[in-house]
Formats: sequence, C-alpha cells, structure tokens
Amino acid sequence: MNNLKKLIKNKSKFKIKAQYNSNREDRAMFAAKKFKNYLKESILDVGCDEGYLRELLSKDVKYIGIDLGGKPDFVINLEIDKLNKFDDKSFHTVLCLDVLEHLNNLHDVFDDICRVSKKYVIISLPNSWHLFKYSLISGKKEYKGWGLPLNNPIDRHKWFFNYEEALNFIRERGKMNNFLIKYHFPVPYHFNSIRHQLFHIFFKIYYRNQYKYNNLFYHTVWALLERQKTI
Repeated sequence: MNNLKKLIKNKSKFKIKAQYNSNREDRAMFAAKKFKNYLKESILDVGCDEGYLRELLSKDVKYIGIDLGGKPDFVINLEIDKLNKFDDKSFHTVLCLDVLEHLNNLHDVFDDICRVSKKYVIISLPNSWHLFKYSLISGKKEYKGWGLPLNNPIDRHKWFFNYEEALNFIRERGKMNNFLIKYHFPVPYHFNSIRHQLFHIFFKIYYRNQYKYNNLFYHTVWALLERQKTI
C-alpha cells in the first residue's frame, strides 16, 4: 500500500512519453519526432505504405519507401526479393515499423535490413500477447490479423510473440549482424482515466518482474540499433 501511495503522489508516473494512435500515419509522425536526430542523409522506409514519413523529413534527406501497396518508390515483395535491390550500407538509417511480424522470413529480412544500413536501424514490433488480450477484454474482436476470416486476407500477422521475446529477438539478432541496441522503450495504450492509471499501477507493483508486466500491458516495443565499428 505504501508503494502505491508513493506512485500516486508522484504525478510524473502518470505521464506516458511514448504514445500514438495505432495507424501508419500517426506511427510515422511519432517516429519522425522521436528519432529526428537519426533521420539524416538517406532513409529507407521498409513498409512505407503511403510514404507519410517523406513529408516529415528535412528536404536534404534522401528518402526511399518500399512496400507492396500504398505509394512506395519501389514495389517489393519482401518474402521473395528481400532488399536485393540495394547495396550494402546504402542508407544512413533504415526503418521497419510493425512490418516483420507480417513476414514468414522475418529473420532473413531483419538481416537484410542490417546489411543495407550504414549507421542505424529503427525497429518496432507489436506485443501479440497484449493486443490479443485487449481484443478479448474489449469485445471488439479486433484480432489484428490473427483471426480466421472467411476469405483469404491480403495481409495478416504470421508470428505470435510477447514483448520480452520481441526485445530479445531485436537485441540478439542485432548482435549477429554487428548492431547493438542504443536504446529501446515500450509503448502503452492511452490511459484515459484515473481508474485505468491506478489499475496499471497496481499490476506494476504486483508483477515485480518487469517483463511480466510488459508482456501484459505494453502493446509495442521500439528499438534504435547502431552499427558497431569493425576492427
């Protein structure tokens, strides 16, 4: 109880610095603001959709977006061609935001993303456990591509993993490609009431293991990876 009182008293605990609506336009705006110091020189946006990020960058930044639909500069099927069109270390920064979970060959594509990056990689992956739990509790039946529709969907999630697994994958697969995480952070849903805030605070105290809490309550993990110098 004392711990709960301390958390309630400290209003800064209620402030969530990393939030955005779950659509591609808001995600691009969030990335442009959060990583503005790393979006320089040349950018490859893997899974660009309508290319929302392009308009948010400085005019001197070379931007290339790839996707199967939307308004990409190049239409590329990552499950067939990966990033074979681009040479090693072609881009200062490569972004891949909520894309890998849609690919059967996400390990190979992750490696290719690292290959074409000269300096930085920005990755976001959803926490499937939380998103599925949220759909069940809310009753909205929004299973984010995991359901069984009558007709074959154009796009769907092909991997089911939690927050801890996503972060570990980014960290360890990055090391395999000579990239280390510079920093990472979780993104929660909006806390729209004091009751909601107190609910999360209670469970943060209850689950002393941070990963257990993250797996239940954070919907996305973001990470900035940096290429290491070779000797």
